[in-house]
Amino acid sequence: MSWLKEIKEFSSLSEYERFTDYLAGRLSEDELEEIEPKEYYHGKSPFGLNEDRWFKDCSSKDIWKLVPPDFPFKGLFEKVDYPLDGYKS
Repeated sequence: MSWLKEIKEFSSLSEYERFTDYLAGRLSEDELEEIEPKEYYHGKSPFGLNEDRWFKDCSSKDIWKLVPPDFPFKGLFEKVDYPLDGYKS
């Protein structure tokens, strides 16, 4: 079981920024590893931008995705339930 918790939506841009700072700290402590999402999970943007960031919890091996806010969508942080291609290793 992961120590991370789902965030259904961010209440503000500053909350999102604080959370990304928190994740940066966990990355520097080697508690998380940022991984490249596969194209079939989020498709290709016509502008070449894929802003989703994916993370692997180094202790549980669970995969999480962070999607930034883009009004009116408030962003989210959620566990990826069925990662493919050996993400769990």
